Amino acid sequence: MSVCLDAFVLLAWLQDEQGADLVEESLQRAAEEESFRSLLSVVNLGEPSQGNGQRRCFLGRGI
Repeated sequence: MSVCLDAFVLLAWLQDEQGADLVEESLQRAAEEESFRSLLSVVNLGEPSQGNGQRRCFLGRGI
């Protein structure tokens, strides 16, 4: 099974907003289960780094 994450859910996870726990579970499950994958496009990966500089860097958040 796979899930595809978009910029909206990635930002919710990075900013600990509503739904962040579901994203965290998906990422953790993908790290633990070989048959489960969390996918993210390169375009969506770059979106959270844009903006007013107050957003946390994706690479700075660990699971």
